[in-house]
Amino acid sequence: MPPGRIPSAWSSGGGNITKHYAGAGAGTQTAGLVFGGNDGSSDLANTTEYNGTGFVAGGDLTTARYTLGGGGTQTAALAAGGYDTARTGKTEEFNGTSWSEQNDMSIARSQLNSSAGTQTAMFVGGGNYKPGSLGYTRYSEEYDGTSWSSGGSLAAGKNGATGFGSLTVGVITGGEISGGSKSTTTEIYDGTAYASSPAAPATGRMSATGTGTGSGLAGTTGIIQGGSPGGNLTEEFNTSIQAVTAAAWANGGNL
Repeated sequence: MPPGRIPSAWSSGGGNITKHYAGAGAGTQTAGLVFGGNDGSSDLANTTEYNGTGFVAGGDLTTARYTLGGGGTQTAALAAGGYDTARTGKTEEFNGTSWSEQNDMSIARSQLNSSAGTQTAMFVGGGNYKPGSLGYTRYSEEYDGTSWSSGGSLAAGKNGATGFGSLTVGVITGGEISGGSKSTTTEIYDGTAYASSPAAPATGRMSATGTGTGSGLAGTTGIIQGGSPGGNLTEEFNTSIQAVTAAAWANGGNL
């Protein structure tokens, strides 16, 4: 364990009012947002808001879908891509009350855990744009609050990778690569291109949930939780614990 690191633990919070998986989220621990997903029988459009204690219903997405990307805050969120009856590039903005459709991504894709940023400065990297591992893309797109533009490319196409941070200091880690193996690589995005990080999580997995901040590489922190495989495993990324070149993942507390 790095010097000065305090062991982490999870505690129970209020249960959501909707059962779902593969949705997206935005916001903070005391002002969070969960939207989209699937309840085991149908795709969901619903949004729920968390206040640090419990959830209440918010405005529905205009299109029900799951495995979508998300980012922003409880009152200024972005939903991008996902799967409804097919992979989609649909983009929607949330103003704290309702969702509105915006310009689509140029590549319709799902499995967008690998998204990060704000409503007006977000990127998505990788994802799945057609069936099978040949459909795992390397390409990123960036959103400026109005439209999407091409961004940098990951070292390899990834399905269900995990992202956190900001448009100019974003982290993408893990995911499934061609052939079905789960990656342990981590790449850091500067708004133009990706660079390999010396850090890698201990467990290769896909479809994990990630959250964190990116405020200059030395201040980038985040966690990833769950995924396949991985179960209730939590891992933490913190470049400020040691020198950037020694940045590392550390085991966090399991749920």
